Amino acid sequence: MATPGIGQLLIERYAKTRRERLFRPNGADNVLLQDSARGHFPVYLSPHGSSPDLVGLRAVWSARCLHTKRHRLHDCVNHFNDRNKLLTASVHETHDSRALEVVGKSQFWVRDEEDFRPFVRFVDMSLASAVNLFERVYDEMELPSAAQLDPWLQNAG
Repeated sequence: MATPGIGQLLIERYAKTRRERLFRPNGADNVLLQDSARGHFPVYLSPHGSSPDLVGLRAVWSARCLHTKRHRLHDCVNHFNDRNKLLTASVHETHDSRALEVVGKSQFWVRDEEDFRPFVRFVDMSLASAVNLFERVYDEMELPSAAQLDPWLQNAG
């Protein structure tokens, strides 16, 4: 039988061993900030008190993106999903019509405290995948589109 709240205990233990500060702005999700070459992004760790506990990890990157680049963003996310089985990425609308969010999600079932090492590997690998995803997306958004390159290629030839 699973211990109630074991997911929350493992999240807090993970933060201590990694010397990470956890924030709980809304009282439900635990938030930590992850570093990447492009800055920080929030990672939400949320236990769902089932038996066994399910811990959800959600990493979010907001991008100012013209709607003309939306297709490229979706292609980049789909390409990532084809090659990554741990983290599932998706593109979401935001309140700002000029911005989109890329969200990476994964889940881990926790039975008891014996699952701490696999839980640490799960979180570490999910964070590494999120960094990889967000850096790829950022690089893709920085590349000029085919429409922008076409006049340049015509002048170069």
